[in-house]
Amino acid sequence: MFGRLGMKRIRKGLSAAIVGMAAILIFSGNAIALMADQIDRLSRRITVRIDGINPGSGVIIARENNVYYVLTANHVVRSPDEYTIVTDGGERYPLNYDRVIKLPGIDLALLQFESDRTYPVAEIADYNYDADSRHIFISGWPESRDRQFTAGLLVSEAYKLAFVKEPFSRGYDLFYTNLTGLGMSGAPILDTEGRVIGIHGMTEGQILYDETTRMSDRVLVGYSAGIPIRRFLQAGIRLNLNVSSGEPPSPTAEELEAISRYLQVPEVDDRFSAVDWTNRGNQLYRLERWREALEAFERAIALQADFYPAWYGRGNALSSLGRYDEAMQSYDRATQLHPNFYPAWRDRGAVLMSLNRTDEALQSFDRLIEIKPEDYGIWYLRGNLLMNRRRDYRGAAESYDRAIALKPDFIPALMARGEALFRLGNYEGAMVSVENVLDLDPELGEVWVLKGAILMELRRYGEALNAYSRAIEIDANNARGWFGKAIALARLNRDREARTAAMQALRINPGDRDIIEFLRRFRETDTDYR
Repeated sequence: MFGRLGMKRIRKGLSAAIVGMAAILIFSGNAIALMADQIDRLSRRITVRIDGINPGSGVIIARENNVYYVLTANHVVRSPDEYTIVTDGGERYPLNYDRVIKLPGIDLALLQFESDRTYPVAEIADYNYDADSRHIFISGWPESRDRQFTAGLLVSEAYKLAFVKEPFSRGYDLFYTNLTGLGMSGAPILDTEGRVIGIHGMTEGQILYDETTRMSDRVLVGYSAGIPIRRFLQAGIRLNLNVSSGEPPSPTAEELEAISRYLQVPEVDDRFSAVDWTNRGNQLYRLERWREALEAFERAIALQADFYPAWYGRGNALSSLGRYDEAMQSYDRATQLHPNFYPAWRDRGAVLMSLNRTDEALQSFDRLIEIKPEDYGIWYLRGNLLMNRRRDYRGAAESYDRAIALKPDFIPALMARGEALFRLGNYEGAMVSVENVLDLDPELGEVWVLKGAILMELRRYGEALNAYSRAIEIDANNARGWFGKAIALARLNRDREARTAAMQALRINPGDRDIIEFLRRFRETDTDYR
């Protein structure tokens, strides 16, 4: 009686851990958000231009005597050649290529230049960047233009898994709505305190070649992407860095108004092409101006009816407006025109998944895997679909295995595989996944809850109690942790403590039927809970 009641409740809560696993935030007591124009002025002084084969940008992150250190994207200085670092004041410093440090497996490089002038050094911030509506800024030098400063929003972990177009590789794990262009690779990504949280490196898009005009055009698709500064810090390069860890406060209404001035989209008119209108639509879509985005995509289609990126963008805008049937028609049109157009299949599958149209979503994901089997995000989403909609835990575990094989440190897939194996009764296998997660991040409360549930099934009640207690230490409002602790205490015949823990779980989650039933039956007889 006790085992079925208690474990049913724990199982019910475990699925919340599948998407959006996040580290515990470290708060700073003196965090102060800056106005956008202040960050603009600050970032101008720390941003440099890198002239070379592929012009790019960078940020000054350290100084030792007369040597300054600039962090940039590795692909900016990929090939040995002559490069010049240009500061905001126009001073030019030749780059000694022999001193370039390229980080293995990550698209980052550390450059040096010598000067007896005084240049400001950026402050670096390392915290959990995954949050809804977190505003960020990018300061960089587009080709043949003055420095550009743009505002945008970070894409959350759960959203990027479903909608970001490319598998994350070479350290790219930040996605955002900021408008960026060629030449801005290596630019600093800054938070609302003006601290560097990452390095910009790419914008999702495609180069289209017109056989008639023999011209190439770049079509924007999706978002911009960068590498979190944590990946640089983990490399262990010894420098005199200015690093902080506090999460920035939420912007005030006045600060949001200041940010909005940096969210403008360039106008286009009838002289422009389908590519221009599609790019405008993408830019408006990023800013959640969906009706205007839809109008731009439809202008592109009116100019070129077979322009599949515009049909794809139209599908995204219609989906965001809640017009799902029309969105599906647009995605289908895009895939008819270009059967291997990966973004349309991906977004189609994600939208169908959110609409609980399981079979159709699975068909889209399977098509995606045919096109790009190395996308671990799709394997992960496919696993979620099988586990949560079809209760096919074995199939889900196999999909998670494929995701983990492609990205061994992918915590959401490790956690989800642990749950799938738990539901299959493979407790030893589930424990292996749990320990893998804890090796990567021991501060995830939900993984301790899962560990407690596994230990309960193995009748290792004392260890289970320790796991639930650890979950509560991490988050005192973890209702599943408190309820699991109550069950473990009851199994250990510590009835008074069990009742107290269950009452705390009920305070956090009032009306929970399982907890209420636990307490009701607890009052009737203690023996049912041993």
